[in-house]
Amino acid sequence: MQKSKKRPEYQNYQYQWESENDKAKYTEKGYFYHTLQMENPYLHLDSVPNSMRMTGEAEEYLRKIIEYCQKEGIEIILFQTPVYEVETIAYERYDDYTGGVRAVAEEYQVPYYDFNLTKEEFFPVQEMRYFVDMGHLNGEGAALFTNFFCDVVKGTQEENEELFYKSFQEKLVSEDAQAIGMYYREGTQEELLRGEIGNDMYRVTIASNRQEGVLYQIYLTPEGGETVMVQDFSENKSFDIPMEEHGVCKIVWHESDDAGNDKAIEVGY
Repeated sequence: MQKSKKRPEYQNYQYQWESENDKAKYTEKGYFYHTLQMENPYLHLDSVPNSMRMTGEAEEYLRKIIEYCQKEGIEIILFQTPVYEVETIAYERYDDYTGGVRAVAEEYQVPYYDFNLTKEEFFPVQEMRYFVDMGHLNGEGAALFTNFFCDVVKGTQEENEELFYKSFQEKLVSEDAQAIGMYYREGTQEELLRGEIGNDMYRVTIASNRQEGVLYQIYLTPEGGETVMVQDFSENKSFDIPMEEHGVCKIVWHESDDAGNDKAIEVGY
């Protein structure tokens, strides 16, 4: 049987797609060009990962790809494209993932660049205007990334070392303390059984680049309702809201040793 990707129907496939608005179009180069800009940093998590490491199957096929390329004399560079930082913060164990990929890359002596670890002064991409959603750059962001990516891959790992942090944790603590959004999820089976969260509630967490040393004050304004302060200044970053409730959450924060120097962000939920 002829392999599917060698069949004429596959190789000559004409993609048909129409955008629901004028903010996106399918290009002849094989991707969607978006002018839409992300406006609300609120991320839904499908689950709470026990580990961010690659699965055994993923690692097996990554090794197969590298070994095939090296056998055939094909240059290979591994890289991770940038996502909005709320997403990398939300999974909480990002260094486990990127460290696992880096270990395989080092074993085979191939370059690996994680563009979520770039330093802001070299690649200032962490602004909502560069993203269409948490995990995808829009056209402006893609252009910024393409130029930086080309500069990086033209150099050596030694030359590029100063452009990247060694870990995501190092990147977070190098930045000024800030809350940049929120992420939410359903309760786990264990949490539901223990009565820690209702099955009609979401567990919401502030996406912050600090594990401690920052105090948060939280206000909720439901649609058609009054503003309520649900937490005065505390290091706690998690709270619950009804699944059917929508509105605006205002987070006011300051570092614990800098009371009075408040900053704030509003997130729709």
